[in-house]
Amino acid sequence: MFAAKGSLRKALHKRHTAHESKAQHKNQTDDDSKPTTTKHKDKTLLSFVRREGKLIRKTFGEICGAETVLQDATQPKSGQLKARSRLQSESQNAVYALFMKAHKCYDLIPTSSKLVVFDTELPIKKAFFALIYNGVRAAPLWNSKKQEFVGMLTVTDFIQILYNDCKSDGIKELEEQKIEKWREIFEANGNLQSMVTVEPSESLYRAVQLLCDLKIHRLPIMESGASNNIWYILTHKRIIKFLYIYLVDLPRPSYMDKTPKDLGIGTWGNIFTITKSTSVIDALRLFLERRVSALPLIDKNGKVIDIYAKFDVINLAAEKAYNDLDITVYEALQHRSEWFEGVRSCLETDSLMVVIEILVKTEIHRLIVVDSEQRAIGIISLSDILRFLIIEPPAAEDSGKNIGPKGLFLKRNHLETGKSDSPLTKGMECDE
Repeated sequence: MFAAKGSLRKALHKRHTAHESKAQHKNQTDDDSKPTTTKHKDKTLLSFVRREGKLIRKTFGEICGAETVLQDATQPKSGQLKARSRLQSESQNAVYALFMKAHKCYDLIPTSSKLVVFDTELPIKKAFFALIYNGVRAAPLWNSKKQEFVGMLTVTDFIQILYNDCKSDGIKELEEQKIEKWREIFEANGNLQSMVTVEPSESLYRAVQLLCDLKIHRLPIMESGASNNIWYILTHKRIIKFLYIYLVDLPRPSYMDKTPKDLGIGTWGNIFTITKSTSVIDALRLFLERRVSALPLIDKNGKVIDIYAKFDVINLAAEKAYNDLDITVYEALQHRSEWFEGVRSCLETDSLMVVIEILVKTEIHRLIVVDSEQRAIGIISLSDILRFLIIEPPAAEDSGKNIGPKGLFLKRNHLETGKSDSPLTKGMECDE
């Protein structure tokens, strides 16, 4: 089911424009020359962004410089300068968070787009074929009986269904059961989560908060009210690409020239890897139990030669190869689309800015960090970067020194067993 969003977006744009006009008129009546205190710091900066459309270094510095929290005339002049310097540094470190607070989810909705929606009465097999045909990784689910959207169907769901069916020798259920049936199974186990959405008028900061805190990777923009329309599906990739466009106009924090490892961004240590002999079913188990989204494929010398990501699993459906999950991952990768251009990697010495540029320009979800011998030593995902830039920017005194690696350190164990909550059964996704 497809929905053309051109005309719908015009109606939303008209409503949005009227709202913004009122807000801008109110802002313009304020006394801009009035000194601003730190407790109003964010508000002042955001008003400027909305009025001018973008931030420039000079204006950002002027705003921060005007925010003198220590107005006491008895304070030594040197103390005032130190306080102001610290305030400017803290504001600069949080510039990307302030930028996201100044923009709304509406700003990321394309002028025209296609939205794929599945009815819960659709057979599971046909639903995943439709994902492949349309080149998407997830789709909202519509319940015709309730006349409402009830959730999302993702690649992680396909992995969970395959894994459960393989254990129960019920692989035929994939071709016969409907989406609603599987949702009932998840609900009976207490693992079905309600749909998480964001309104067009909410800030991008709020959207990033939801994506990071709930560990989901797709967030529908839905208009509340009688229409209940979904306008767009926000992703990490879309958000970071939007931010990247404006980086040249924003002040550049000093930590952008530091390495992700020094900043504690990503997963470091002995990461989970697989070999040519690893079976598909074992890879699926690692995806679910270890909550990882990609597994580097290494040769006998430990060199990274390929990568098996969650999205690659859906190719099993395209080739109808899901009846035998004992085949090796290496064999399964032969079904990969021709567009695959190889493993994207970066070096441990690459700066955060370089890593962001690679991710944006190659339009991928993660980078494998390799050493001089092409051995995997870390993985950096879009969600790792967004959390650092937007949700957890470093304090001023930590931005250039002694931050240290705070990423996850995992032990390599290809076939280790153990129980853990599956992100899929809770309606969540790991980084895809």
